[in-house]
Amino acid sequence: MTYYISSSKIFALLLYFAISCTPSTDKSPESITPPEFKKTDSLTIHHKGDLQLLNWTQGMEYFVLYESEEKRVLLADRQGEILQKKSLSNTDTAGSLPSKFYSIHFLDENQLLMVGATHLYWLNDSLQGIKEKDIPINQFSLYFNPGHLNLLHQNHLFTFGYPKHVMDWQKDAPDFYSRYPFLWVYDMEEDDFVAQAELPFTIKQRQAQGHFLDIAPYAQIQEDKLYLLFPHSPYIFSYSFPALELEDSLKLEPGKDFTAWEPIPKDELAPGLAYERMITSSAWIGFHISGDRILASYRMAASQNAYYSYLHDPSPEGFKEFIGTHKGALSLIYEKDEKRWEGKLDPIFEFRNGLIIRREKAKMQPTTTFYFLSLATFTE
Repeated sequence: MTYYISSSKIFALLLYFAISCTPSTDKSPESITPPEFKKTDSLTIHHKGDLQLLNWTQGMEYFVLYESEEKRVLLADRQGEILQKKSLSNTDTAGSLPSKFYSIHFLDENQLLMVGATHLYWLNDSLQGIKEKDIPINQFSLYFNPGHLNLLHQNHLFTFGYPKHVMDWQKDAPDFYSRYPFLWVYDMEEDDFVAQAELPFTIKQRQAQGHFLDIAPYAQIQEDKLYLLFPHSPYIFSYSFPALELEDSLKLEPGKDFTAWEPIPKDELAPGLAYERMITSSAWIGFHISGDRILASYRMAASQNAYYSYLHDPSPEGFKEFIGTHKGALSLIYEKDEKRWEGKLDPIFEFRNGLIIRREKAKMQPTTTFYFLSLATFTE
């Protein structure tokens, strides 16, 4: 028998697994010493809220952050002082911004770009909206405030979505993922989209008919190359950028702890089933490319028995017990296209804008420090 729980509670579980995978001291599945990270830089913000680092200027003089509890965007300087605050809860005032967004980028030190679900918003250095533009696509991802859909490289914005003219009922068509372009490039100087591409044929969404809860890729840009890793596909694809011409791919080979998502037939889709499938399946949650080395991480699946036990006891105690059974995330390292290592990494980190970041919130002081990391060495 299949049990269901409210989508809000399941979404909270997804966020926990995607963001807060607990590190472990278990031995690596491989007989290789786990890789080490070295700190290349850090930023300490003097603010007591729960902060997420969204973006920064090229020289890291200024940073934009999001405070989830208060739904505020913050602008900070290199010393960690808050320069501006902008609430997203009041959308009816002059210069207001949407309460839901997918990314924020610096155009220069005096202007930022916010990417909403269906619009682009230009902000001044006081975080006031000064211009907005309707775009012909719908951003397509489960995650927002922030998400991982967009990257701004020089004057080109990479984004992910489907054409706005597509109706909701058309998204249920078996060929939805192969009928429309999903990859887009917006040219800031030309003020228009200059490239688009369909999903690569080898990903499961193109080959299998059925429902997938989230397919938005993780992305990194290096010079004139765009790299994409989709949550339920084991390939890292490389595209020319900004032309969006598919050039190559590398197949990742995770170990036995990876439980693949099986698409849900449209006629079997029931409320809550897609969220349940996501929790009890594995998914890629980010990657980082540096030279000839690739670090990629995936969330391990929760067991169905533990999940069903939680549905019978969705109390705080039941949630704590369920989380205790979850194994967290595993990472792989490839060097020159050869798999070198797979195992658990400590500390917890995230991938953003081509960098590896670890967040550390002080217990006794109202400060949060973000450490910028790079892969050091690992030995056999």
